[in-house]
Amino acid sequence: MQDIKLDKTNNVRDLGGTKANNKTIKMNKLIRSKSLDKLTKKDIEKLVKECKLNTIIDLRTEREVIERPDVVIPNVNNINISIFTEKVPGITHDNESEKEGIRDAKKIDMASMYREVLMGEYLERVRKIIKTIINFQDEEYSVIYHCTAGKDRTGIITAILLLILGVDKETIIKDYMYTNIFKQKKDKFYLWLLKNIKRDKEKFENLNNLFYARQEYIEAVFNVIYEEYNGLDDFIINGLELTNEEIKSFKEKVLE
Repeated sequence: MQDIKLDKTNNVRDLGGTKANNKTIKMNKLIRSKSLDKLTKKDIEKLVKECKLNTIIDLRTEREVIERPDVVIPNVNNINISIFTEKVPGITHDNESEKEGIRDAKKIDMASMYREVLMGEYLERVRKIIKTIINFQDEEYSVIYHCTAGKDRTGIITAILLLILGVDKETIIKDYMYTNIFKQKKDKFYLWLLKNIKRDKEKFENLNNLFYARQEYIEAVFNVIYEEYNGLDDFIINGLELTNEEIKSFKEKVLE
């Protein structure tokens, strides 16, 4: 995986270079990111010319998109397929849910929320996102998919894509945890303030768990796949409803 350094956003990386069984993911095919609402002209030029960007999939809710719309990039298709239709404190980042997340951090069980994303109505939306990505034509890559922070929704979609391609769990976990390097300064400052000025240790720990990636969160995704289904193949066929032809075509497009 390779960091893509941009001026006005971070936590952007190409999944290219990742080993998938005896093959490797091609560069400029699959790119994960946080929100793209502050891109500069220089950032756009880099994404289009160097990364060959053709498609953006925005995983955010309608409210998040309205509050912080992606910068419009000419000739790049932007598709909004949200995992959630409503605010989910701790995961969505519209103004209201962020306030609720900070206020009610103690009550938020992130690992359980990750599990829920692969259950019921949420799974239908995840299925749609995955099917959309893997069924793009060659000319529609590279694809950037993103949420707001690039941690939770983007992390879950990344884990599923990498599992489909044959990437091992240890590599997936490492990629997921790498997001912590890019946490926003305001997050770090708020946590520092709680710990050192307000001396609110409990709230500090609760918010720390909310702001940062934790291995047990992404492990919850693996647990659903191997506890609720008979392993990865069963999840791909009966959970994601993907055909062998779709998987084969996807691998041919993005692996070398």
